[in-house]
Amino acid sequence: PSGWKMERRADYRDHVTIYVAVKQQSTKTIQEIADRVSDPQSEYYGDYITKSHVDRILHPTYKSLQVVTDWLSYYDVQWFQQSPDWVVVETNAIRASELLNTEFYVFKQQRTGFRTIKASTTIDVPKSLVEHVDFIGGATDFPEAMNFDLSTRRRLEFSSNENVILYMSPGDTELRSFFLPICGNGKPSLEPQTPCSDQGGAIQSITQIHSQFGSEHSQMSSASELSCKSCLDWEGQAASYCRSTNRDYNFHNSTVYCYSPLIARIKNYYEVQYSLYTSFSSGDSAIATWTDAPIFLGKFVTPSMLLERYGVPTGREICKQTNNSQAVAEFSGQGYSPSDLNYFFDAMSVVPAGVIVNGTNRPQHPTTEASLDIEFLMGVAQNVTTTYWKNGRGMLGWIVHVLNAFNPPLVHSVSYGENEAKHTAEYLTRINVEFQKAASMGLTLIFASGDNGVNNVDFSAPNCTESEQFSQWFPASSPYVTAIGGTQFSTQILPVCSEKVIGVPITCSKEGEITCSTASGSHITSGGGFSKYFAQPSYQQDVVANYLRTIGGSIPHNYYNVSNRAYPDVSASAHNYLVQVSGVWDPVDGTSASTPTVAGLISIANDYRIQHGKPPLGFINPLLYQDVYNSEGYTEQYYESYWDITMGDNSCGRLGQVCCPYGFPATRGWDASTGLGSFRNVVNNSQLFPKI
Repeated sequence: PSGWKMERRADYRDHVTIYVAVKQQSTKTIQEIADRVSDPQSEYYGDYITKSHVDRILHPTYKSLQVVTDWLSYYDVQWFQQSPDWVVVETNAIRASELLNTEFYVFKQQRTGFRTIKASTTIDVPKSLVEHVDFIGGATDFPEAMNFDLSTRRRLEFSSNENVILYMSPGDTELRSFFLPICGNGKPSLEPQTPCSDQGGAIQSITQIHSQFGSEHSQMSSASELSCKSCLDWEGQAASYCRSTNRDYNFHNSTVYCYSPLIARIKNYYEVQYSLYTSFSSGDSAIATWTDAPIFLGKFVTPSMLLERYGVPTGREICKQTNNSQAVAEFSGQGYSPSDLNYFFDAMSVVPAGVIVNGTNRPQHPTTEASLDIEFLMGVAQNVTTTYWKNGRGMLGWIVHVLNAFNPPLVHSVSYGENEAKHTAEYLTRINVEFQKAASMGLTLIFASGDNGVNNVDFSAPNCTESEQFSQWFPASSPYVTAIGGTQFSTQILPVCSEKVIGVPITCSKEGEITCSTASGSHITSGGGFSKYFAQPSYQQDVVANYLRTIGGSIPHNYYNVSNRAYPDVSASAHNYLVQVSGVWDPVDGTSASTPTVAGLISIANDYRIQHGKPPLGFINPLLYQDVYNSEGYTEQYYESYWDITMGDNSCGRLGQVCCPYGFPATRGWDASTGLGSFRNVVNNSQLFPKI
């Protein structure tokens, strides 16, 4: 598949895990239970059932289990039943090849270096097995690019007299760039102390030019004011970008990259244009202009800022119930550092809690994704025992392990997903049943809606202009999970804010939220749209119908299925989060940020409910949509419960992707880029925090 390189044939030293989804009975019954225990209007609301009850309802027939276990025994492979409807095979690659009539190879993900063992061809099983299993997972399903990815960008083009800006680092009224100096001879430098002195002429000065509101300003600095290092010495976001550039162009690992000096006193939330010039002692000069995406400055996001915005009074974020619990899910080589987490707690004045590692962690090699997830989940819902869940291979392994764990955490924040179209109908149907199990048991599954807007996560795939179709993100597209979109803080929250009076821009001062998009300065665009597979659930039909009336025929209907499940459900800020990684602060964008934020707010609600003898929230979508819309339009309760996001759209993707000609616009009420909006005065939301 795209982005993966076959390294070698796997052998007996290489471990393979295979998941056999044995056909279940009574799937309609489990759906009915999931619906009624999640429906606030039902007398059974909150009356969750146990895992053993779930197992009894869905237990496969004796014949199905016998056929599956006879097949495994014939090949003498090691297996166990994770639950009656899941048989897990643990074996080596040679045995797995014999079992599935294929060959397994070691594949390396070129972007991350992560290795996995997968079959090189489709699998082949006995015909007698087909009617007894839904699918066999783990053999051919490659991990897709994680939802959050620092280094995804256009392929850089080099010129002999141009520096290369890898990314802009916009902060709160301040701006700087991270760039690759191209020396006067057209080559990069390996000398960090005096860049380009090893290439015939050291950098003498740098001039940065920025313009805003049509007014241009320049700032000249000496070379000594640059912050330059060998790529080997950079950490965090800078390291991700410089290493991927070195890898793409076969540059030396010690190639020098620099941060420019800060430019201060720039107005937040208004577009900035930027260029830089370097002059060399040899008399040469080099220029670079940032053209990848618009630049907008804004405040850095911290837990306290989020708590204030979404209506959690000081002190209410500190949870007190010992049986409250939450978790982050991690995959493919992720890890967090306990020392980073503790520093984050101290710097952000967060009340810490214990962390349970379920599976493996890589504390010596922390990643931005895992650090973001755990820092902001625990930064929003404080003093809650949190599980770092990295057990099971991929999304499939994760849900199987969670549902079969003893006393699993109540809230799960999952910042990952995949293209819905990569999966078979059998896979999607079965995993949706697993999500119904979670709902029946009172678990809340919070999933990111994706960072590519309506675009494909795979940059090499045909874009929507060519395919005339939008892409969908799964599991966010499942009707039994809560999908979280992304916003960003801005003062451009009304259409008038982008207009002019006698040629002078109208400046707005009230800060609010707009759709998170590369078109407005983010590195990502909020995912959202309509599933191609799942039917539209009843809980959202009224608001979706209103949205479709609002946008009319502005988007050709062949781009999406108007009758199916629409997402996201709600949103939160997804831009400029301050994350501590490897001892440095990184500003991070992504629905990977909004997801743990919303999950944390749900944990705070669960704490209140447990304290007052109420059941945890479980599957929250029917509750979120309840009483927000009636025959007269959006209700008072809607406007009391949500910040309505009405600016922006999700036609763009990640930084470097070509925007689609169409995208779902933010409108009044629910829309397919930010859902119902973001929570407003959340602790006063009588749905989540019922009056006692």
